[in-house]
Amino acid sequence: MASCAHPNLHCEPSSRAAEVGYIQPTLHQRLAATQPSGRAPSRKNGSTAVQDTLPPDTTFPAPLVLPGDELAHDPKYPAQSLRSWSNMMRPRINAAPERRVLYIVPPPELDDSVSYAQDWTQPDGIKAQLPPPNLTDITEYLQAFYHAFEVKTLTNPTLTFTSWDTKPPKPLKQNQPLPLGLTTATSTYRITTRPTPSPSPLYPIQLNLNDLLDTAIAILPPDAYALLLLTHHDLYEDAQDDFCCGRAYGGSRVAVVSTARYKPLLDVQQEVEREHAWPASHCTDYVRWSCYEQDDLPAARSPIPSSSDTKQARKRKRASKPSAHNPPGTSTPMSAALTTYAALPTPKSKTALTHLWLSRVCKTAAHELGHCVGLDHCTYYACLMQGTAGLAEDARQPFYLCPVDSAKVDRALGGVEEEGEKGRCKALLEFCGRFQGDRGFGALGAWLGVRLRELELERGGG
Repeated sequence: MASCAHPNLHCEPSSRAAEVGYIQPTLHQRLAATQPSGRAPSRKNGSTAVQDTLPPDTTFPAPLVLPGDELAHDPKYPAQSLRSWSNMMRPRINAAPERRVLYIVPPPELDDSVSYAQDWTQPDGIKAQLPPPNLTDITEYLQAFYHAFEVKTLTNPTLTFTSWDTKPPKPLKQNQPLPLGLTTATSTYRITTRPTPSPSPLYPIQLNLNDLLDTAIAILPPDAYALLLLTHHDLYEDAQDDFCCGRAYGGSRVAVVSTARYKPLLDVQQEVEREHAWPASHCTDYVRWSCYEQDDLPAARSPIPSSSDTKQARKRKRASKPSAHNPPGTSTPMSAALTTYAALPTPKSKTALTHLWLSRVCKTAAHELGHCVGLDHCTYYACLMQGTAGLAEDARQPFYLCPVDSAKVDRALGGVEEEGEKGRCKALLEFCGRFQGDRGFGALGAWLGVRLRELELERGGG
């Protein structure tokens, strides 16, 4: 089947949202959430209307709330306004104003005693090889995203996996889940492992992310605002967890992100629908199709090839009134992003797939560091800081911060960052320019370019 042309843009919550009870906060509530006082500016004669004060939904759409999404499971999750964030973060910021560095820790090395653990990073049944995302690219993306911070790679101490047991069993059984030691400059920390649970264990062995985060806390430098530890191993949090791509201990200022599940070669096994990743997740046909049982719509209208059907989309959903259709163009950030995305080829080469892998890891890394900056999961908009119920939803979510969360990050170092969102957009646009022809970064660059023009108009061309 030919890929979807993404003919229309969907900027409202899906029909599923009404069924589960999600209601997007009103314009007035969203404006109030961006204010330090927690109140929308008082209206005066001749003042600008609320809808003209906030960017339109063609810049910042509502959460989609598709079947199986995090907000579909928990539609009443409490929103975090700028005021509530400030009340929580002000003591921490004032107590240590010298903390201004975000540290990125490379994936730990392996010494000879645990060379077998390298096999744990190779997915079962996948013979093709794909270069992993480049650490420098990840670090430079995060520097652009958190442009007011200093972002550094922490290579001293070098973290190294070693044997935890002084006398491991011999002969060692293949993929035996032995605990590992993670060595820092001064100590070795125990990292629990387990066989990946069925069904479909893509990786043979997983590492416990809580143990990794404990190690991250131990190496946190004095000037660190936060620290992010990367790993190529698959992770789990507890016995009930199938896997986990990332987690942050926000109060402890540490996070861990695994690259393992984001590998594009695993998309079919994990039912990740690549064609409708952001911004094509806002394709009207896709949103409608996702809220119906597939058989309820004519086959010609299904925007997804049958080989990529998701479990959530097979469930029957009642439809409410469909939203208005907005044909994409280039006049708004979302329309520019969708038009650019549709015009660029689906990634197939090794280089293109590695760039796709990079974009996924960058997005999750920015999200987890957001928790270290005090950001809770967002319920106001489709936003980088939305909660995620799985890999399919992860791919659908945007790279940008909504106006509420942007206002928080602008104040994360104390005071108000002068360039704010504009500075972040400029830095990210420059980063995206290095990946000409790439679908994901190309779409993000298109969104950023039009958003910058909006910001210049809002500020009188400044």
